[in-house]
Amino acid sequence: MAIEIESSELRRITNDFSDAQKVGSGGYGDVYKAVYNGEAIAVKLLHATKGIDDKQFIKELRNHMKVQHPNIVRLVGYCNEETKKYIELPDGTSVFGRHIYKVLCFEYMVGRSLDKRLSGISLGDEWCTHYQIIKGTCEGLCYLHNGCESRILHLDLKPANVLLDKSMKPKIADFGLSRIYTASRSHTKVDSVSGTTKYMAPELIRGSMMSDKTDVYGLGVTIIEVIRGPGGFEIYHDSGDTNFVEDVCAYWRKRDSRTNLYQVETCTKIAVRCLNHDRRKRPTIKEIVENLNGIETQGLSKDLHALTVNSCLPIPDKISTAISGRGALDVVIVYAFDCTDSTPAWYTVDNGIFWLVQEKLTNLHDSCMGYIYVMSTPNTYTSDMKVVDSAETKQTGYTGFAWRRMTCSKNMASGLAEAHKMISNRGHHNGIILFFSDGLINNGDFFDGT
Repeated sequence: MAIEIESSELRRITNDFSDAQKVGSGGYGDVYKAVYNGEAIAVKLLHATKGIDDKQFIKELRNHMKVQHPNIVRLVGYCNEETKKYIELPDGTSVFGRHIYKVLCFEYMVGRSLDKRLSGISLGDEWCTHYQIIKGTCEGLCYLHNGCESRILHLDLKPANVLLDKSMKPKIADFGLSRIYTASRSHTKVDSVSGTTKYMAPELIRGSMMSDKTDVYGLGVTIIEVIRGPGGFEIYHDSGDTNFVEDVCAYWRKRDSRTNLYQVETCTKIAVRCLNHDRRKRPTIKEIVENLNGIETQGLSKDLHALTVNSCLPIPDKISTAISGRGALDVVIVYAFDCTDSTPAWYTVDNGIFWLVQEKLTNLHDSCMGYIYVMSTPNTYTSDMKVVDSAETKQTGYTGFAWRRMTCSKNMASGLAEAHKMISNRGHHNGIILFFSDGLINNGDFFDGT
């Protein structure tokens, strides 16, 4: 929970907002790096202008305090305080007057802002990093639009307002700040605060009513720049929809042979739809996230196109509620973890795909103990926790569900990483690994079930 921090304390930890601790400056204020209660934080001192709306500031502050999502920058503290102090005038004289501190303090993001990465520090050549940023940004925006008590519009979504942590996870920042400054400003003034009109939807520039589709437009431009670089929007503008999609796919085909071109094509088409000048024809962020969630399953299905279904095998329509705790489901639940920090997460895989893989397993060995491993990215591995025991054979079908969770050891993670590289080098972004006994896999010790 964010706490109120006195202005005197903020001046202390920022050395009176010294230039030595300033790490950024934008249309809304200056940002200083500081340490508070042992945690590195970013202190955003909002510009003091007569145009600032105090009631709107309180409203947006409350919105920030309610928001909790992995892809939204976490608010640590705030200050909304008026003090009296000597203020130095341009002519060198000083007067005793009031000074208003409006400050927002956030978790410090060591990966810097996305625009800095795009223009200077490279995001790297691996498509999976770019896709992680695209999907995480979309999930953060979806939360703002659909996951809160009331819909929150960002109204200034662009790479400068997407921050990255040490693992390149994206987190949206500065949502709602434009409304603090716009109450007493014309739309021309809003442009100067936002910094550029490139990310602004046409209806926002015209002064029309704002909506969730306004954010979707800014998201579209951001996705294009993640996919094609900081000059991507200009390339799109010059080439048109169809040619641009083909250009992006060709660009990534040359850039990284391991790239999942299906993901590239899907993300590019989503971005193009977001840029429709008719906001009614733009997708909602919920539709976008659903589209992205379907990429992994569809991509896996393509990789397994050579497998055939044994019609005598039952395909259950319900999985034990003990697996997910959310009631009956018609999908197979799979467990995912990141090999860097072992943070758990839940994903779903289409039922039919699971049974295709399961049949492949029993065709290879009538009776064995093992697990099926489904790769998603080089850093994140998704595994079903289905134990294959001797009682479940291809003759009798799978009548029981012996599910259990298992811990990922360092050896296992490094072995899977190595195995994934080998599978990716063969042209399969998604692969399947079957391993036996205790489930451990070490470098170079794996069975390629693709």
